[in-house]
Amino acid sequence: MLKLALARRLLLVAVICLVLPMSTLQATAHYGEGQGVVAATPRYDLAIRLIPDEHRMDVSGTLLLPPGDKLQTSINLDLSELMNGLRVEVLEPAESAGPVNASKAENKNPRDHSSHWLIQLPRPIPANKPIRLQLSYQGGESIGFVFYIGPEGSFACGSNSSWYPRLEGAEGKGKGSLRFSVPEGYSVLATGRRETTLSEEQKGNFAFNNSVPTVFAFAAAKYTVLQRDGTVPMRLYLLHPRSNAGEYLDGASKVLTMLTKEFGPYPYAEFAIAEVPPEQAHKAGFSGAGINGFMLAETASLDAPFNLGFYGHEIGHQWWGNLVTHTGGNYILDEAMAQFGSLRAVEAIEGAAAAEQYRRNGYRNSLSQSGYGYLRSTENGKDHALGDLPRDPWSHELADSKGFLVLDLLSRTIGRERFSHLLHSLTQKYAFKSISWDEFLAAIQSAAVEDMGWFFSQWFGRAGAPDWQVTWKQEGAMVRGKVSQEAPFYRQKLEVELNGFDGERVLHTLEVKDANTEFSISAKFRVRSVVLDPHFYVLHWLPELRADAHARGPALRAFQLTDAGKFAEAEAELRRSLANLPQPDGNGSLYWTEYSLAYLFMAKKDWAEAQRHFDAAIAAPSRDLDSLPLLYYRYGQLAKSINDDAKLRWAVNAAVSADAATGGRTGAQYWAPLLLVPR
Repeated sequence: MLKLALARRLLLVAVICLVLPMSTLQATAHYGEGQGVVAATPRYDLAIRLIPDEHRMDVSGTLLLPPGDKLQTSINLDLSELMNGLRVEVLEPAESAGPVNASKAENKNPRDHSSHWLIQLPRPIPANKPIRLQLSYQGGESIGFVFYIGPEGSFACGSNSSWYPRLEGAEGKGKGSLRFSVPEGYSVLATGRRETTLSEEQKGNFAFNNSVPTVFAFAAAKYTVLQRDGTVPMRLYLLHPRSNAGEYLDGASKVLTMLTKEFGPYPYAEFAIAEVPPEQAHKAGFSGAGINGFMLAETASLDAPFNLGFYGHEIGHQWWGNLVTHTGGNYILDEAMAQFGSLRAVEAIEGAAAAEQYRRNGYRNSLSQSGYGYLRSTENGKDHALGDLPRDPWSHELADSKGFLVLDLLSRTIGRERFSHLLHSLTQKYAFKSISWDEFLAAIQSAAVEDMGWFFSQWFGRAGAPDWQVTWKQEGAMVRGKVSQEAPFYRQKLEVELNGFDGERVLHTLEVKDANTEFSISAKFRVRSVVLDPHFYVLHWLPELRADAHARGPALRAFQLTDAGKFAEAEAELRRSLANLPQPDGNGSLYWTEYSLAYLFMAKKDWAEAQRHFDAAIAAPSRDLDSLPLLYYRYGQLAKSINDDAKLRWAVNAAVSADAATGGRTGAQYWAPLLLVPR
């Protein structure tokens, strides 16, 4: 799933090779004109010959379509524009056997740039009879979205590029076998259970059986393969040996063990990470892709130290988004749930302090995926109730910032063990099926010991976050105070921490409900401060974040307008910001405004103006250190566009240095140098 938050607007995009949700376990089979509709899963038996040196793949095999409930006269299939020479023959039923006419329609699928093919049957096929087709085609000469065939390493994901014919309406899911033929010395990783012996694979023959509905994907290269046994067997497919391989095997194995405890049994035979070549991955529009049973990661990400937060999230998608899909609760029942799994893995493996840092500021380079990231972005005009998020990139970010914290709070509210037991039951009940949002809420209610309507209403039913204000005074050994909030009110149990001048500390639990909640807490020491929710268990506003969000607001709105092609509106928003800069500018209003102007003029390809505004942002008196590496990266993109090699190298070095100033939180030391890779 594409990650497009302001703090992560990188050329390198991480995607999840998932399909959009389906309403039932089985795909809905749509046929052509005058045809019926029936719930079933198509079955494939494909032989795939990869010829990397020629950038080509030859595919042949059969496709068994489920029976329709009406007379069938035609079939609609989707196949990527990267493929050509589609030939189709009917094998069954016998009375309709023979070659058929396959014609490419004018219109294309905008989501994956596949072509619609109309298979006109020579003779109508009666209702309730399955149809078996013989297929053959070839392709692979060009790069597509998460698709490349070549000697550096090949990869393909069916939900991003339809490298195999997909039945219209089935969202690319199918069962069946994938049989690969590759040059000797190559290894293949694909969806499904491996069914070939080592001796067969040494000859370049690999077979995989997909016994559950799956979007087919594969990777093939001259891999070094390493394995680690554990709760779930773990494999690494590396393009070259690396010293940190053990770190990745250990880290992923720990995550798998933890998430198996949290979510339920792992649904596949093993988990693997396959390296893909960086230049080809970038041209294919991604840096990482999560797939049923494995994931793809480009070289730079594997060169970096193992990122527990990132891999915790990606591995979490094996349960949420792969095993269980959804028909409501967009992004919450896949993105937010995977992010919740990532947080739980960090808490279990690295401890409570690391989990608190994650909740507040994100884990390493996932700066936008945190409570603070959500709060700082609320003035972009895109905040929305979590229960019915629209399908757009900012909803994805809401799930990865606010959504996972709400799920974590839900887990704490009904109890960690009870919530985990609930998730186990859901991943078993809805394995390879879809769950609706109402079914999810009903399951939570059935697991809870109290009516959860208040929680659903305030955390799923409306946008925003609580903004509590605390006032207090000490009277002898007693601290008396009040927690205030404006409507709409939030009901929440909160920790209240009293801190003394000599390191004393008292922790008290208080339930806040209405406009004002009073408290009295005994303290046999002189109290220096009273802090609500000191560990940030509950997403809420902090005073310093209000000013920060206000400073970023015009820039965030302008980023949105620029991405939508509304350049005039974006510039007007930013000119107003420049005319009303606060004095003093302690939160970087000038920095953010100039940065957004540079981004706008880059989009307009006005390189001189973009460079002028980049320079002005860099010279601003107050700058946001966490976004500065990305600004330099953007500057590097500009330099590359105008073939200014000296400026490009300066920008890359500046991005790396700015990342070091953050303690390496942004990861720019790994991804910024990729700008130096030739196009």
